Amino acid sequence: MTDEFSRRTLLRRGGATAGVAALASTAGCLDRIPNPFGDSYTAWLPDPDEFDRESYWFGRYDNEDWTETQDEFSDDFDIDDIEDGWEPLSVSIEDVGESLYFLGMQVHQADFNRDDLVDDLEDEEFDQKTDTNGYSVYLSDDESRAFAVGDNRFLFTDNGYNEDKSPDEALTYVIETKAGDEDRYVDESDAMSKLVDALKTTSAATGQTYEDSEDAPKDGTFDGMVAKGNTATFNGETTKREWAVVYESEDDVDTGDLEEWVEAEQSEGNSGLTNFQDVDDIEYKQSGRVGRIIGTMDTDDYL
Repeated sequence: MTDEFSRRTLLRRGGATAGVAALASTAGCLDRIPNPFGDSYTAWLPDPDEFDRESYWFGRYDNEDWTETQDEFSDDFDIDDIEDGWEPLSVSIEDVGESLYFLGMQVHQADFNRDDLVDDLEDEEFDQKTDTNGYSVYLSDDESRAFAVGDNRFLFTDNGYNEDKSPDEALTYVIETKAGDEDRYVDESDAMSKLVDALKTTSAATGQTYEDSEDAPKDGTFDGMVAKGNTATFNGETTKREWAVVYESEDDVDTGDLEEWVEAEQSEGNSGLTNFQDVDDIEYKQSGRVGRIIGTMDTDDYL
């Protein structure tokens, strides 16, 4: 089981619950990460301890890049299907700028009429549970799903992931994290801080920290590794790919190990986001505590 999930996986699993399988798998300066939406996505990510975890997977997507690149993807991928993940809300993917997935939750920055979304929820017998920091939080009649609606973002989760919190409690906690009332992942974890610095903000970015390299997936595990992530930057028919491995110290970084990993993946024909079969012009670099694998691929091979 891998910790690295593609957008196709999110579609197949309804978006929010993709993080369930994913969990097999700076500090104090959030504005340092470039973000076209004005504030960092990392502000939404809560301290894993509050959800009884040592770490968790996250994925951040620039939907404008995805919609503009739709025609370059393989024929069986339709970005409009992402909308199924937030039914019954009547929001088009074309109106959603940024999407963030973590801990079985979704946060979407979008252009919408707040009253219309409230009507969508009330028509489906969702009950308002609370108002917090500018968001109205709604819970379904069977208490299995929750939405939160603000002025330019909406959130969603279900009961598939967070056993210790009801869906509305989970969303409320995340909203309070964004408001600065609760601890954030990036502030509590040096590895997370270093990882998001390394990934930056691109068309797609996913990652996870590890308390111990023994907790990481067997493939792509390296001595001294504390976090790993990857990015995709679309440019029409081609896509830049980058994998970032964060180590405990600069001395732990070994680009030779990274090269052996890539060669092993290529020879074994492995699939998924660690599939290097279609990646060309691969380079290996070290940037302080971060080991990098950089290459390009045809966009229609990305998904």
